[in-house]
Amino acid sequence: MFDACIYFNVTALARVLKRIWDEAFSRVGLSPSHAYVLLLVIEKPGIVQSEISTAMELTPSTVSRFIDTLAGKGLVTRRTEGKVAHVDPTPAGTALQSELTAIAGELSGFIGERISQRENAILVEQTAAIRRKLERTHP
Repeated sequence: MFDACIYFNVTALARVLKRIWDEAFSRVGLSPSHAYVLLLVIEKPGIVQSEISTAMELTPSTVSRFIDTLAGKGLVTRRTEGKVAHVDPTPAGTALQSELTAIAGELSGFIGERISQRENAILVEQTAAIRRKLERTHP
């Protein structure tokens, strides 16, 4: 019954991936989402919060909470120009870049040991395409 259910299979896969990614990024005291926001900020110092929302497909309020958490850990700073908030990495945040990149590489290797690059590419491409189709049509 559940083998043919997209909801069950995608949700079950998401739980498995979340557990693996959470464990890996816990080594640096960050959730995967916080780590990826930090990597984006390191890659684009001064990035506007709305750009983070768009790049990561997160709501502005979620991004604001993530930035608050990262700022509380001393990893980013927020500066405001009028109504626009820019986010910059701190030296402590930038110092985590190589470790965060290494963790992401380890995770990629872990996946690569279990599924082929082709399977991975197809899964990512198809999942993203289906998500976009459903987002456009959901009431």
